[in-house]
Amino acid sequence: MTSLLLTAALALTQLGAPASASADKADEMPVRMALVVGYNHSDTADTPDLRYADDDAIASWRMLTEAGVEARLLIAPDADTKRMNASLKDYGVPTYENLLATFEQINNELKAINESGRPTEFFFVYSGHGGLDSGEGYIVLHNG
Repeated sequence: MTSLLLTAALALTQLGAPASASADKADEMPVRMALVVGYNHSDTADTPDLRYADDDAIASWRMLTEAGVEARLLIAPDADTKRMNASLKDYGVPTYENLLATFEQINNELKAINESGRPTEFFFVYSGHGGLDSGEGYIVLHNG
């Protein structure tokens, strides 16, 4: 399951190249989209939870948004983060299902943009724990 997640992430990053931009569209700025994920918790008892992965994800999301990137945010904010970001409402919980669904939404949008000849760029930002399982990397999400 974790290899599927990483494969999906890598596949989406390949959408950054335009399908075949015509010469008159070569100077167009690319449509930029991002998925930002932050999760404080660990998947093992011997690894302590993080305190600021959710805050780092929000800061990254804000930076990208302010730079004109259409960014989506998946976080499980702790109480302090909720209090300090009370106005932040447009986010989902970083579950495996939400991550794949958001990847799929972004993928569909980028495909349509690429098919129109517009260049695109995709950014994936993760703040949290990760590890290796049988030689494959993974990220820790809310539901494992």
